[in-house]
Amino acid sequence: MFQKLIFVTLCIAFVGKTKAIIGGEDAGKNEFPWLVRFAVGERFCSGALLEMDLVLTSATCVQYYVDPVDIVAGDHSPLGDDGTEQTQISHYPILHEDFNKNGQLENDIALIRLFTPFTVTPYVRPIRLPVANPHLADAGRAVLAGWGETSVTSTDGNLRFFPGMSPILQKASLGYTNASVCAQYFDVQLPEGQFCTHGNGGAPMDKGGPLLCDDQPGQVCGVLSNVWLKHTENETTVGSYVQVNKYIDWISLNSLKATTTPSPTVAPTTPPSQGGGGSEGGSDNSGGIGTIIVKVENNTSTIMLILLIALCFIMIATSGVLMWKFISLKQEARLTESRIDLSRDFYRNSGAEAGNPPKGDYRV
Repeated sequence: MFQKLIFVTLCIAFVGKTKAIIGGEDAGKNEFPWLVRFAVGERFCSGALLEMDLVLTSATCVQYYVDPVDIVAGDHSPLGDDGTEQTQISHYPILHEDFNKNGQLENDIALIRLFTPFTVTPYVRPIRLPVANPHLADAGRAVLAGWGETSVTSTDGNLRFFPGMSPILQKASLGYTNASVCAQYFDVQLPEGQFCTHGNGGAPMDKGGPLLCDDQPGQVCGVLSNVWLKHTENETTVGSYVQVNKYIDWISLNSLKATTTPSPTVAPTTPPSQGGGGSEGGSDNSGGIGTIIVKVENNTSTIMLILLIALCFIMIATSGVLMWKFISLKQEARLTESRIDLSRDFYRNSGAEAGNPPKGDYRV
């Protein structure tokens, strides 16, 4: 609920903006039925449904995963009820074992297994993976969709993404090229296994989202890893994408592994290191086929503990009130008794001064 309130607040900040995803436009309803959104803490991301209970996203998006999160599919306008949305709870993520090993966001890919599968509808269905290791064209066109930032601002000559999210799903057509061209023309060094887009493009809150290349229709060719704003003639947005066809074996192997019950591991708690062109990087999460981070604590035990603590506080407060009431009544009784004694002494003394012995005082 807290995450939803943050999402709504960010969306409201951009109601009325016409620029989209950085140079895009409103997407049609049901145009991207495999697209999902979620938030880990305050980090909003996108992903793609590979199976009805399996999401492909970036490791950057889930590197600080601790508690289960809501995965929303079939959404178009987060501010309203489209009547097509479905929400399921995440079970655990699997990060690539060599993610960010050298601090450059290399192997920035992850899977999220859900507790319960989504229901297949015209608005919610999975996307296909590309064929393993085909030749990706050195240049071409692609499409990205998401709810990320939609505007750019300039501060002291530096371009920045204006914070906020789009209230309507956006899409953008953009060009892509290989890593060497990206380094030559945009001064961006990409890790192995990534390519870049330029011109229009995604924003930080679109990370993890799927890219669809024109030469691989109906298939997810890339996963958004990082973004930069570059001063050129057209002030282009440069995005780096994990080349999915290089990770087919990893996805297949970890999809099978994800169907078994994972052994708990500790989620990283250190702040992210700088990497990948100044954006947030990640810690070394190496170990085994895939690093599986799960929620360790038991929800039922946590709730019972909270209820027990609350009951203890209630008992202590009740005991305090009763004790205060008892002391007050006892003090009031003593005060009343003192007043009676004073009145008795007063009347006895008054009678003695008038020559009338007080009642009960017999003289011989």
